[in-house]
Amino acid sequence: MPNNYDHVLSKLCPGDSTTERHTTLSRERVGTLGNWFLDDRLTQEWIHGTSLQLLWAYGPAATGKTYISSLVVDHLRSKESRSGTAVVYFDNGHRQYNVADFRVAFRSISRQLVAQFADPPADILNQAERCSAFHSMDGDELARLWNLITASFDSVFVVFDAVDASEAAVKDMLAYLGKNIAQNSGLHILITSRSAPPRSLLRMYELPTIVIRANDGDLMTYIIHEMDVLGEKNLSPRPGNVHDAMSDIIGMLDGVFLPLPRYRAISDTLDELAQVLSNEPPSTKPKTLSQLALAHLKQAEHGQNTLQVLRLVSALEELGYKPTIPQVVDILPFLGIYKKEDKCYTSDDVIDMCARFISLSTSTQEMQIRSSLLQGHVREEACKNSTKGAMLRAAMTYLSQEGFINGACNSSASLKKRFQTHPFLPFAARILSLYTSRVPHPQEALDDFLRFASDHGFIDSYLQAADAWPYRDDDSYDELESSEQRWASFPRGYGSLHVAAHIVGGRVFIKALLQQGEDVEAKSANGQTALHVAAGIEYESGTARTLLEYGANVSAVDDDGETPLSIAVVEGGLETVKLLVEFGADVEGLDASILVECAEERRDVVEYLTGLGVNLLDDDLTDEKD
Repeated sequence: MPNNYDHVLSKLCPGDSTTERHTTLSRERVGTLGNWFLDDRLTQEWIHGTSLQLLWAYGPAATGKTYISSLVVDHLRSKESRSGTAVVYFDNGHRQYNVADFRVAFRSISRQLVAQFADPPADILNQAERCSAFHSMDGDELARLWNLITASFDSVFVVFDAVDASEAAVKDMLAYLGKNIAQNSGLHILITSRSAPPRSLLRMYELPTIVIRANDGDLMTYIIHEMDVLGEKNLSPRPGNVHDAMSDIIGMLDGVFLPLPRYRAISDTLDELAQVLSNEPPSTKPKTLSQLALAHLKQAEHGQNTLQVLRLVSALEELGYKPTIPQVVDILPFLGIYKKEDKCYTSDDVIDMCARFISLSTSTQEMQIRSSLLQGHVREEACKNSTKGAMLRAAMTYLSQEGFINGACNSSASLKKRFQTHPFLPFAARILSLYTSRVPHPQEALDDFLRFASDHGFIDSYLQAADAWPYRDDDSYDELESSEQRWASFPRGYGSLHVAAHIVGGRVFIKALLQQGEDVEAKSANGQTALHVAAGIEYESGTARTLLEYGANVSAVDDDGETPLSIAVVEGGLETVKLLVEFGADVEGLDASILVECAEERRDVVEYLTGLGVNLLDDDLTDEKD
């Protein structure tokens, strides 16, 4: 393998964890679950067809689509052929609104395909060097790379799992792939989704579809596996009756892998399952069975703490992150979660507590709730139990540790070492930024915030961690940092009022600070006031309004000549622009270059400024744009 091979792979898609995710899924698949999909006539035609081959497989949540995707990939890679295979596992709940939302997916595909060359051709390596690590999808360099890669295979198979995309996004994605993958490569695309394909795609591509539902054999395998029934000798004195009961239950599962309870007495479990399935309407079956699956935790030694860990994992998954076991262990004391006698949980403890409910990566110990239905139930319960509020307070306490009092790290290497010592730090920083506006009563975290904001070291440490690459493991962090160093890309010299303005939804903190005598005109290292910071928040104007009502100078100028208005017209929202004008901001003082940028990016703001008499089409602006 060439010395620069790993470098090329990381440059194509730094930090990509697709291979690891696929390995985990392959390891967890049970028996022959999903094999029926491989035997389906449409699947076989998709595999063996020539030219462009499309297949859309859809079904409700928890019908085994992701495991089927991994099964298809393993099947294709087991065949001796000159085919390239790539898979993308999208996160549930993160929709693809336009083709740009497929950008990371396309980068991951290119990395996976190049990794399948035993000896990558020199032209591919050279072309990959010309591409940026975070290349745009429509660039000529990337298109040439795609053609070189795919032309080296007889056929290319791409699997998109858990697609939840708008009609326009799917159309543009298929058009992009069809345009940029070499025509002689025999492109095969499989999409799995909870939704049927849009009708326009059916007409445009004559798109074959398969409805995914677990068959009786798969459901029987699943029940036996979930109940730890390894053989008929363990079933009961009357194994035939148990199998009869299982058959009755399978008929009521509606082809869905519902969460199942696990008790010592199999017959009791089956009786309870049959009662729930026969009496509950389809809409409430997942919730009721999720409650049953978790019911035994009430009597377990660490049961309540296990529930809290699952809520923590679910909340982080909702934000788009999958925590590792060390990260979970690191935050538990700050959530007040201990073993008996205030002893801290270890990684082994957490693995044992959650083993039934989570999927665990062997290489990074990344956690993910295995059942999508159970995940949804836990997330709903987390909302009821104020998990986000508890996490926000814990994050603030975490960020106020003595180890962070010296402020930001002075190198990427030292920041990585800090992340190794404090693995939850990146998540704590993101929780503070995201949750303040999402909890119903942020004032309950006021004391924690005031303690955190009382020291510049805590603030700088937080800002650095919030802007740095999320830490998962050394290899992915190093790849990301080598592609784009972010350890130093954070605002320096923020005071307590600046950080309160930086946090979306931090109005309650701003009021408390100002009532305590904080200077509303306090400046950061580059001369910005808190109003400058608040003006750049895109979807929220309440923070800026609070500062203005407390007397903030609407015309304050920072060291770069920026005013709150010049920041708002480019980075903020229309409501903030209107608010600043209402409080006396001078639209005539906007610099020509700012107006040009606004004209290119913010049509709503352009229309508003034009209505105020600002001419964005005069000769000066045209020259500036040229």
